[in-house]
Amino acid sequence: MEFRRICDDTSDMGNWEMAHNHVFVKNGEAWYRDFEREISVRDLMREICSKHGSLADAGDMDNDTLDELLADDLQYGTGDLDGIFAMFYRSLYGMADIRAWLEVYEKHGLPTTMRPEVLQQAVDAYGKEAQTDMAIEEMSELSKALLKHRRAEKYPEAWDYERTRQNIYEEIADVIIMLTQLLMIYGGREEIQKDIDIKVSRLAERLKNKAKEADDTKERTERILLRLHEAGGCGAQDGYAEGWDEAITEAIRIVEEETGTRIEEVLE
Repeated sequence: MEFRRICDDTSDMGNWEMAHNHVFVKNGEAWYRDFEREISVRDLMREICSKHGSLADAGDMDNDTLDELLADDLQYGTGDLDGIFAMFYRSLYGMADIRAWLEVYEKHGLPTTMRPEVLQQAVDAYGKEAQTDMAIEEMSELSKALLKHRRAEKYPEAWDYERTRQNIYEEIADVIIMLTQLLMIYGGREEIQKDIDIKVSRLAERLKNKAKEADDTKERTERILLRLHEAGGCGAQDGYAEGWDEAITEAIRIVEEETGTRIEEVLE
């Protein structure tokens, strides 16, 4: 059986999976779940404190008041039941936040190994220069695998499409292993993370501008088509009118063909 670290459907969770997923973030708030129910962590603490703590009126408190009182109760530590409840609350929302981060990483982060000590041993055994050369070689192999798969997409009769795809997976794994060793060799993890954040922010801004440009282009195209449509329709009562309408129709056809926007869409 495969134990999933991040999952949401309690109907097919085991106890191990529930242990890693019983607190989570929903709508920006920490929530608790078990096999019977889901409840916000704040409401869970209201329930616990009302039944067992000194905050008997916790059920009537707003979120800010509850948070403030539980934070204040941390001063009591394990010497007082209210202090234990406050520690429990802090642990729950902290776990929910960590799980949310891990969920993003599991879905979109690079796969990694839980045995980094083996990679450090490889650096120590073979040397920094040899492992740097190996990283260069593996990145080259990935480039070749990508080119082969591109050929397989274009000429499936001459290439094994699935095999070239599997080869990409294998080479990506090798590159990730070597990138991890490069981090061990050269360090700079924090600086690299900052660079990644900056570059992704720039990319997001470029994509936003590109989308805006596309919207502006579509609006201009629709205005052009509408003006062309309004310029036609002379009734074709003489040779000049017929030629005019034909020219307008051809102009509309050209704009449609070049932009993919149909006059019917503009007139709806």
